[in-house]
Amino acid sequence: PFHQQNFDSPGFSHSGDMGRNQSSPIMNIGTYLRTICIDHLLLEKFDILHMPNVQVINLGCGSDLRYFQYRSSVQFHKYLDIDFADSVKMKTKILKSDNPLYKQTESDSHIYKLVPMNLNNGSEFENLVHQEINPDFPLVVISECCFCYMEDKKVDDLIQIINSTYNQNKQMLHWVCYDPISGKDTKFGEIMYQNLLMTRNLKMHTLLQYNSLQRYQERFHLPQELMHGSTMWDMYTHLEKGEKIRLSQCEFLDELEELKIILTHYIIVYT
Repeated sequence: PFHQQNFDSPGFSHSGDMGRNQSSPIMNIGTYLRTICIDHLLLEKFDILHMPNVQVINLGCGSDLRYFQYRSSVQFHKYLDIDFADSVKMKTKILKSDNPLYKQTESDSHIYKLVPMNLNNGSEFENLVHQEINPDFPLVVISECCFCYMEDKKVDDLIQIINSTYNQNKQMLHWVCYDPISGKDTKFGEIMYQNLLMTRNLKMHTLLQYNSLQRYQERFHLPQELMHGSTMWDMYTHLEKGEKIRLSQCEFLDELEELKIILTHYIIVYT
């Protein structure tokens, strides 16, 4: 599904100096693949929705600056970047530090909003959705490695709030979610869970709960015919041969089996 022209379009940022990164080749390839896959899906949706008043909610946005990447080609009605207060504070500071992007946020303040929020607070999130989102306009919800750090009940609350908002206009609601799963090899998931807990004090609450693509899709409580998804390994195998060669020149891998194991445990789900 991914062709070379997709990667060369203005919407994508090639990681030309991937090989200079201090991270491992597998991590760099995984990050690159995750970025281009999400970008591809978003650009595809924005193209399909080629209409004014597109809305986006980016859950756990971190340092993501996709709004600035798309703003010149997509007519947004609202774009909400949501994360913890500390993360939003840091992002705001970076944008303000002699950065031309900050001038764009000032002129687009009625569209683009950086929202400090703990997403575990369902009532606060529900108020935000009711205040900022118009259910008569299409909405794209992005969750990029966000749900995996939340308890299942809290995630379910967020999903229900958004789904209920679009109960009368389900065709206007679009999800793009990227997360790790434990897969059938639960030992891999257990090791991953313990490593994150020990090295970064991070809990992946639902990592071991969702061990298949289908089970992860079921959490959205939407008809299965509306749900689509794939492992990142499947995405990698669909890359054109030339792109795989380019990646191998940036990041040397002497064994694909380890890459396959890692990427099989990451999925991208979309509607």
